[in-house]
Amino acid sequence: MTSYIGRQQIYNSTGHLLGYEFFFRENPANISVYKDPVQATSRTLVNLLLNFGLGRLVADKLAFVNVEEGFLMSGAIEGLPQERIVFDIQDHATVNSKLLKRIQELSYLGYQFALGNVTMDSDYLSRFRRLLEAVDYIKVDCSLNSETQLRRMTPHLKKFHATLIAEKVETHDDALLCQELGFAYFQGFYFHYPEVISGAVGDPGYQAVLKTLQIVNDADSRPEDIERELKRYPELCINLLRYINSGACPICNPIHSLGHAIRMVGRTRIASWLLLLSYARPSKGQFCLALLEVVILRALLVEEILRVTPGVSSKQREQGFFVGIVSLSDVIFSDTLESILEDMKVSSEIWDAVRHFSGPCGQALKLASIMERETTDNACSVAKSLGVELDVLEKIRLNAYAETHNMLDNLR
Repeated sequence: MTSYIGRQQIYNSTGHLLGYEFFFRENPANISVYKDPVQATSRTLVNLLLNFGLGRLVADKLAFVNVEEGFLMSGAIEGLPQERIVFDIQDHATVNSKLLKRIQELSYLGYQFALGNVTMDSDYLSRFRRLLEAVDYIKVDCSLNSETQLRRMTPHLKKFHATLIAEKVETHDDALLCQELGFAYFQGFYFHYPEVISGAVGDPGYQAVLKTLQIVNDADSRPEDIERELKRYPELCINLLRYINSGACPICNPIHSLGHAIRMVGRTRIASWLLLLSYARPSKGQFCLALLEVVILRALLVEEILRVTPGVSSKQREQGFFVGIVSLSDVIFSDTLESILEDMKVSSEIWDAVRHFSGPCGQALKLASIMERETTDNACSVAKSLGVELDVLEKIRLNAYAETHNMLDNLR
């Protein structure tokens, strides 16, 4: 499937880029139409963090994302990268003690906020005063304010401890006026029209997300339980890697296995990521089971081959299932394997295993792919190079088929 996201630049007076505002888009048309605002926020964040990648879309700049009160109150926001995203609260928000307390809590954790579509009349400023005191950026809508209003009220806004951004700047005169009044940053058609970015992505099934979320949130579950459940859902595994490499999590070392990825992210961030996915896709079905069967079978074969291969380290055995899934990620996501591997920032061992059949993992992957297409006898030469007996190989094939169907039965 194809996902879309809208993006518009925010500059200072010298053309330095502060960041981008991102908009919900569900088609190539550059307009935003949605029924559920919380779903729109979540879908925008899923596209930004998982499908396109924060680093790819903003580099080292800020990402401004419109949010609704319902999303702010959810746990989905926690675990998102504090230093990269600014949550843009809209002018229809209900300012009450509950909202202000939540903003205060999140601000304490390092999250940043903006108030958008600000109009320069005394009633508005009185109604939103407590919110204006709480946010980091104040975005004044030039299309809703006259020159007289801007000149009269801008000095009052400067009293708040927030950076002023002029938005919907559409003419040269608008830009000159806002610059004269001391606005720090500018956004609008005069500088740059919003662009729609598209890309082919995979979309995890809702039931898969919820079931995994239940295990993550179970206080008695172990990391091994989370890993076992994620193994049922190849798209979730790949999206977890994309989440890690989007800028949402600091990454020091290349990822070498699914268990390593889980340990790197931690339970809290995984729960936030899964919750975000569940909000973003509230009523869809499950994966295509035919494709899922192929992916799970491949991953199980590689894993089991490594378990019986002499001289293979525990780390390499752990990599087996991971290598099997990654090797078919181009089929899952309709993109080139090289591009996906680069996005996931896999270790050189994984890259070489998947692309060149190098090392024990690569040879196990090669053997698994042969076993999918041909009889066990035809896999003799590769099995021999790994030190795996043919009778053991046939047991592996039968066990992998049985385990695959067992997994699929649990998904139907």
